Amino acid sequence: MTLTATQYQEIILQQVGDTGVVERQIQTLWDMHSDKAALSTYLQFLYTRLEAILLLIGQERTDVTFSVPGDVTVRQNEKITNLRTLYDDTLSRIQTYEKRRRVSFDPVVGYLPTTEPISPPAGMANANDTAFGGSPYRRFPRVQP
Repeated sequence: MTLTATQYQEIILQQVGDTGVVERQIQTLWDMHSDKAALSTYLQFLYTRLEAILLLIGQERTDVTFSVPGDVTVRQNEKITNLRTLYDDTLSRIQTYEKRRRVSFDPVVGYLPTTEPISPPAGMANANDTAFGGSPYRRFPRVQP
């Protein structure tokens, strides 16, 4: 079963745990990698997922870890650590997929024939002669019969 672009985009939103930031930009991210669709829609999906993760990392980078008296600690860097792990996993999948695609192409092997110009039969005029064709190097006016 082949998935549509919308289905792939919904999967990305679910996988990265979007808070609305990626959802607003998902179509733009998808279009950024439209050149990958010629090879595979799955490859376009992986590259879009990678961009979505980077977008979320950019949103989370300003959050800081803090603690409040009473044993309450908020570790915001764990979000970035988890996103970084997801980023590394996606990058690994891209590299594996591209490596597999490079290996799967068969070389083109075949006989390349060379052809000779057709020679006129004995006693006939040569059809390749510039007098019969529209040669740009011809200097003589054509003789009308």
